[in-house]
Amino acid sequence: DPVLLERGQGVITADAGAIVTIGRPKHIGQPCHLVVSAAAACTVEIAPRCFFHSLALRLAGGGAIRIAAESTFNGAELVAFDGPSITIGRDCMFSSDIRVTTTDHHTIRDAATGERINPPKDVTIGDHVWIGRGVQVLKGARIGGGAMIGASALVSGEIEPGCLAVGVPARPVRRGILWER
Repeated sequence: DPVLLERGQGVITADAGAIVTIGRPKHIGQPCHLVVSAAAACTVEIAPRCFFHSLALRLAGGGAIRIAAESTFNGAELVAFDGPSITIGRDCMFSSDIRVTTTDHHTIRDAATGERINPPKDVTIGDHVWIGRGVQVLKGARIGGGAMIGASALVSGEIEPGCLAVGVPARPVRRGILWER
């Protein structure tokens, strides 16, 4: 998008065979810092009307990252390696120092069989999810729509829709919540 190119800072690197689609931003925070590094066979899709203050996307091994419209990022790194994808729903709000990853980055094998015991897995974040400062979202995590993840939590499993989850590992402490921007 020309507005992003004109007012944004950062780097977009896409190897041959990678697909990077970035829709027109809602508005660009000053400074806007967007870094995209997509290896061959990777896909990035960012819908229009998102807000980027600071966002880094790193993809390799056929990974994909899809971000729906109206989502905001104030300091997040999304890493999709080794095939799985990260899917972020509409109207999500990411605070700062957030990391979302589909992989452990290093293979662990069963000593007897040689079988990999830590394969990468998809991460899915539903619509209207608020992720607080310092949160880590690990491979295989699923966060339901309307949920809020408290500061410094570690999400490694499923968080049900409409709940407040905190801690390491993140666990629901309140259900039936609604949050507003």
